[in-house]
Amino acid sequence: MIAYKTTGIVDMELVSLPQDWEKQTRFFPVIECIEKIPCNPCSFSCPKGAISVIGDITNIPQIDFERCNGCSICVGKCPGLAIFLVNPNFSENKGAVILPYEFRPLPEKGSIVRLYDREGKEIGEGMIEAIRTSKAFENTPLVTVSMEKDLVMCARHIRFD
Repeated sequence: MIAYKTTGIVDMELVSLPQDWEKQTRFFPVIECIEKIPCNPCSFSCPKGAISVIGDITNIPQIDFERCNGCSICVGKCPGLAIFLVNPNFSENKGAVILPYEFRPLPEKGSIVRLYDREGKEIGEGMIEAIRTSKAFENTPLVTVSMEKDLVMCARHIRFD
């Protein structure tokens, strides 16, 4: 049996990443949608046509990393909160992740936040670099969080005091 079926935690082996993802210097999507359910807002919302659900609406979304411009509309449109944007080389020393954040109050730019992985375990600290809200994101705020580079593929939630 596949582990996520019993744990609810996505195995990274099931996630598509661009070749040489560690060398990327721009944001790219990480789609952790692995269940075959009837859903496709990500593909309809992508202005570049980089995300597609081929064939049946229950198929897993596919990403064309070359077409993606990192606009992040798909992050806010995903009802399952299963899409994140990752930039492993956001700055010389830090990586960054753009996360959907559906809690109130919103953190402020410059806030130090605690980072959590898929299992809900605290894994380190990050800093809020930006907060964006837009109707294009279905009014789901998107937070850009910088962190140690080795945490970008792990961090999936934040908390702050």
